[in-house]
Amino acid sequence: MIKNRINEGQYCPVIQLDDDEKNIYSGCGWHIAAFRDNKLIGLHNVESYPWIANEKFGVTVERATKLAVDKAKQFVDDKCETWLVMCSGYELCEPVAFDPIDALGVAKVARTIGDALEERIEADEEGDRFDEAWC
Repeated sequence: MIKNRINEGQYCPVIQLDDDEKNIYSGCGWHIAAFRDNKLIGLHNVESYPWIANEKFGVTVERATKLAVDKAKQFVDDKCETWLVMCSGYELCEPVAFDPIDALGVAKVARTIGDALEERIEADEEGDRFDEAWC
């Protein structure tokens, strides 16, 4: 169980990645992490749809959040253990178990995605371009 890999980090609970798992790491941000046999096998960036948050195209944050949650649900495999995590520096931070039929888990993912998209829109409106290059 992945729950056994969660340790208290300096600032929050974390899952440390081993060398093989670091090859899967794709950068910072909120992801759905899939584990099989206690090993990371995939990461799905739930914020990887920047076009959906662009209100200039008439898409609201609520709609963008729904689309991102639907994509996250598609990533889940019934043979895997899945967690919502914040990827940061080869650590999976703030892990929360994610089951697409668990209303609380889906609500947590939706809230996290919605908040992240709101932050991007606010940064854009203030002239601060969101730059993922540092991740």
